[in-house]
Amino acid sequence: MGYKIYGRTDCGYCEASKVLLDKVNRPYEYIDISDYSKDKKEELKNKYNMNTIPIVLNWNGSLIGGYSELQIELQDTSGGFGDGRLG
Repeated sequence: MGYKIYGRTDCGYCEASKVLLDKVNRPYEYIDISDYSKDKKEELKNKYNMNTIPIVLNWNGSLIGGYSELQIELQDTSGGFGDGRLG
């Protein structure tokens, strides 16, 4: 199961999404949109109805959302992550 992340290297949540996926050993493709034209960025915004980055898609191309939604997705599909402590 792979993921696709649209983001920029100057975006903290984009970088955190990559770190999170690495931590749970999930494959992903990272697409840096820094050099995208204004029109291409607008196209992404409209296609996924997202005003912020990262834009995270699951293995079949369906929108997960941003970083927070990715965390929830991974908790639901991986049985959680982290050091095992509650709180």
